[in-house]
Amino acid sequence: MENTFSTRVKRNLNSDRSIRGGMFPRSFYAGLKQRTQKDGGSSTFFHGYSDFYTKGFFVGSNPDAYILAPESFYRNIDLETYFDTRFKKWKRLGFDGVGTWLDPDSGDIYVEPFRHFWGKIAAIYQAIDTDEKYIFDIENNRSIDLS
Repeated sequence: MENTFSTRVKRNLNSDRSIRGGMFPRSFYAGLKQRTQKDGGSSTFFHGYSDFYTKGFFVGSNPDAYILAPESFYRNIDLETYFDTRFKKWKRLGFDGVGTWLDPDSGDIYVEPFRHFWGKIAAIYQAIDTDEKYIFDIENNRSIDLS
C-alpha cells in the first residue's frame, strides 16, 4: 500500500486510533498551520491532497465553521477534537474537504468544510445560502469578496 496522505487518512479512518486517539497524524495539523500562516488559508480534500481541482470555486459552510483566535489555532487548542468529531459527518453531508481561512480584518482563523463548484454563479448562490463572505477562485488562486 502506498504511503500517501490519502492512504494515511483512510488507514486512520479504519483504525481504532488507539495509538494517539486522533484521526489525523500530527503532521497533518503542522501542514495545515504552515499553509494557513504562509498563504492565508489552506484546502485539504477528504480524499487527500488533490491536483484534480485546478478550476472552479470553493465555498465554505459558515454554519459549520469553527472560529479560532490565532493563538489557539497555532497551539492546536481543540483543533484535533474539532476535526475528529466532525470529519465523518462532513463527508456524509457531501462536503469535498476542509479549509482554513485567515480573516484579514479580525485576524481570526476559520476552519470549515467546503464544497467545490465548477460554475461561479452556483458558487455565489451557495455562498449566499451559507452566509459566506468570500468564495475561492481556484484557477486564479484568490478569494472573491461577496460583500
